[in-house]
Amino acid sequence: MDIMELNVTQDANGSRAIEGMEIPQNQAAIITAYIISIVVAVGIPGNTLVILAVLLSKRLQTVSNIFIVNLAVADLITCCILPVKASVHWTNFYSTSLERRCKVELTIVHICVGASLYSLSSIALNRFIGIVSSTQFYKNIYQAKFIVFKLIVIWMIPMSVSILPAFVFGVGQIGFDFHLHTCLPLKEHPTTHVLNDIIIYVLYPLPLFIIVFCYTAILVKVLLHNRRLRKCGVIKHQGNVEDAATRPRKRKGAISQSIALRFSPIEVQITKNLFLVFLAYVLCLTPLAVCTMIPCHVDQNYLRTLVLFNSVINPLIYGFKHPLFRQVFVSILRCRRIPEPSSFLKAISRSVSND
Repeated sequence: MDIMELNVTQDANGSRAIEGMEIPQNQAAIITAYIISIVVAVGIPGNTLVILAVLLSKRLQTVSNIFIVNLAVADLITCCILPVKASVHWTNFYSTSLERRCKVELTIVHICVGASLYSLSSIALNRFIGIVSSTQFYKNIYQAKFIVFKLIVIWMIPMSVSILPAFVFGVGQIGFDFHLHTCLPLKEHPTTHVLNDIIIYVLYPLPLFIIVFCYTAILVKVLLHNRRLRKCGVIKHQGNVEDAATRPRKRKGAISQSIALRFSPIEVQITKNLFLVFLAYVLCLTPLAVCTMIPCHVDQNYLRTLVLFNSVINPLIYGFKHPLFRQVFVSILRCRRIPEPSSFLKAISRSVSND
């Protein structure tokens, strides 16, 4: 192409590149584009399956699972926007549409990653209150209005942090990074470091603190509970807590039925699995967070793609580790009867039968 045919693209800080200019390929960007394709192929059906499972089975329609569905929605949106990211990695020529794609893709990913973390903190807080407090207190807290309010907050905080600084107040700039061949907050902008600090220090510390505090408190509570049960002789030699709902025992120091149910093996197992979900999130996010604050000699394409793997891992954890989700997953995939069908599923069944 003749140089005279090219148009200069400018932004608020002057020209960045020439319209139609050829962009050298980046090997890491090409590799991660293939990996992103795998994330999309696994993440979209996996997170859809999680949402369907809760929607179709009354047994899964608990308060904790409302936040799990919210987490799955955030992961599903992330997977749906990833083809845009892959297309950026494959791009060979610069254009203004490339900058627009970067702004949309990176902003949505930041929002969804933040919403995922706040969903995880809400799950941890829910498990904490459910285990350490009375049943009546739990019911008073987790009413419909409070849950709706929590869901709004989960999305409003990351949306505010991701949109207001860059697009309203002009802090930093999101665009195409020519060196890494991907979408990033642009280093050449004088306030991009401020944007990165806002995203890292405003979005993440509070929910991370809530999660660590809640799961630590739950662990301490469960250990103390098991110690009391051993003194009362309620724990079997394998270390499993008997279900007080089906085998009530009158003995000195025996706990009430409601407390026994909260510490039943299945509830403890579910809590462990939800902690695994959080642990997977931390393992995926930490390398990028560290290298954002401290210079690392690792291509950010790999680090950012690792973050995206979190959108795939959660459905796998539910499928392999969560007993109730696993049962419903199998029923859906094999087109079998759903255990304890929800009102929504019953209504659909009646509608189909009438037709």
